[in-house]
Amino acid sequence: MSFKNGNKSILLIVLMSLFVILTACQSNNSSNEEESKSSEENEEVKTLEPEVVNVYVRENLKEPFNEVIKNFEEDHEDIKLNVQYMKNDEMMEEAVNNDKNAIAFTTEDVVNNLIDENMIEYKDTGVAMMDELVLFTKADSSDIQKAGDIGNETRIAILNPEFYEEGELSKKVFENEEFKDVSTTDNLILGDSIEDVKQDITNENAKVGVLYLSDVEDDENYEVLKRLPRNIVEPYIYKIGIINKEGLENSTKTVYDYLLSNDSLDVFSEYGYII
Repeated sequence: MSFKNGNKSILLIVLMSLFVILTACQSNNSSNEEESKSSEENEEVKTLEPEVVNVYVRENLKEPFNEVIKNFEEDHEDIKLNVQYMKNDEMMEEAVNNDKNAIAFTTEDVVNNLIDENMIEYKDTGVAMMDELVLFTKADSSDIQKAGDIGNETRIAILNPEFYEEGELSKKVFENEEFKDVSTTDNLILGDSIEDVKQDITNENAKVGVLYLSDVEDDENYEVLKRLPRNIVEPYIYKIGIINKEGLENSTKTVYDYLLSNDSLDVFSEYGYII
């Protein structure tokens, strides 16, 4: 090989080596840029805050609804539920004064009032479940084993009609012909809470209590004697409605649909509500 040809070969080898090095560097830079871009995008996704949906729930539904919240948020990481538990009158006041969208989960009469006030459209409502008043007694009671055993001297525990609609309905139950032999003149024991009524039965201050099925269904200390028929007292109906003040967001509709789904209502069924 001549000296001249040898120089050409060396030059060629050097140029090829430089080409390989430059190509590798360019590829590496491109890869780093892609990784950096991907990392930035992932970081952006991670920092996105979940959408908040306000939900007003009647206070007696707190225990089952807490389970519903947990189940929902496990499957919907992009939505956060801001739940407020309240009495019906408090819910009406909150709905009137708050300018944000919300979902109301409460009794039928309140949802209907919100429709009358043009805060909920009828098409944005759905029936969730029902609850029925029942007569119940202590699980191991030997005196009262069926509704027919309730007599003129039987002491009956109910919620105070002054504070609870359930108490007023319970009192009216014994005005029905079916209970004509039951005297409530001196035999009604008034409780200021559900627990008070149940405690009166436990301590045998009263032999029979009147509460909603959901209050006693899953409690082994008590036995249901009778579901009160609808010709005596109508069941308590719970409805769900969307309070739409800002235009309906997808997140609010997602929550509304979930609350009316079997995944949600099955939880309430376990607590004694009628689906």
